[in-house]
Amino acid sequence: MLRPRNRVGINALAQMSGLHLSSNERRVLDVIWREGPIARQEIAAQTGLTAASITRLTRQLDDEGLIVAGVEKTGSRGNQRQPITINPEGALSLGVSFSHTFLEVGLMNLGGELLETVRSPLVDASAEEIATATNASVADLLAPRGLQSKNIIGIGFALPGDFASQEPFLQAHAYFPALKGVDILSILQSRIDIRCFVENDCNTAAFGERVMGYGKQHTTFLSVFLGHGIGSGLIVNGDLFRGVNGNAGAIGYMYPMDGPRPSGQDLFETVQKAGLTVRDFCDFESLPVAKSVVLREWLDRAGRQLCEGLSIAARLFDPEAIIVGGRVPPSYLQALVNRIDVAAFCSAGAPLRKPVIRASRLGAQAGVIGAAALPIYHTYLKADTHSALDNYVNGRR
Repeated sequence: MLRPRNRVGINALAQMSGLHLSSNERRVLDVIWREGPIARQEIAAQTGLTAASITRLTRQLDDEGLIVAGVEKTGSRGNQRQPITINPEGALSLGVSFSHTFLEVGLMNLGGELLETVRSPLVDASAEEIATATNASVADLLAPRGLQSKNIIGIGFALPGDFASQEPFLQAHAYFPALKGVDILSILQSRIDIRCFVENDCNTAAFGERVMGYGKQHTTFLSVFLGHGIGSGLIVNGDLFRGVNGNAGAIGYMYPMDGPRPSGQDLFETVQKAGLTVRDFCDFESLPVAKSVVLREWLDRAGRQLCEGLSIAARLFDPEAIIVGGRVPPSYLQALVNRIDVAAFCSAGAPLRKPVIRASRLGAQAGVIGAAALPIYHTYLKADTHSALDNYVNGRR
């Protein structure tokens, strides 16, 4: 049974909690996030901190309202221990994911539970339209709960695109012409009364896996994301590895831009040429793999391409796991994994250990989950405490 101690209200938490956490508090909180419920002595063993330090740090985190300690009887004499877990009511965050025709906003608690989502249509997916639709959806999510923007630690946006060396740093995918050359963070932040975080969708997916997906079970993994393009995010020792310009994990460049490739846009073009009516990713939900020869042929070819490309990536990065996610339905992702994880995967050269390959369990809402994970990661889990007060585009302030 969990017994909360003194609790700081969500009002105060949204404004204070996480902004001043020390590196050791973040280390402890991360272990609790991954392993909880967990005993203090186990936290000490995993962090290398002393028992006295763990007692002090967990008391501070408890006072912040970020964790709760339970009471569990062990042994025949009724000895008690106090396993610790994340307090889901400790904070709230929002996430935004969008495509050509729709925008989805989700509300997530500190325990990683997606409480509710709201979907609204888009016409041209401009930054201004995205901000307007976001504000309307946020109001729909918060008002019935008696919440206001000050109750939210932040709002994350998953943007299809890559990073450039000059401003605006985050360049949207070519299939979003209304966002070309736009400083989307500045526009969003000027119109939205909540701290904004903007990331490309591949890195956002990696954060989602890190915070509440299979990535909780691994410290180093490659998160492959099938969006309009094909890319990945690399988590190393719990933190995102960006590279010099933020484009680490850009596996899409392994495949020809002017030929068949395992990307979402290639999938659209393939099924549309076959006469199937598919305008956006949500349309695939009513198109089962088993009922479409075109889909199965595309999956066969894309699976072969990914098997080869991810074999190279696995040897370059040596991750514990490769998690395949994206905007397509979970059945599509599992079908791809079945075609990647075959005898040919990582078969060249010496018989080195292969990473585990998994289809993401985050489902069709992976984008909004990953986006909502951004404020949680940067506020509470990121090791670099010097950036905790800043907004983010590619880690830039």
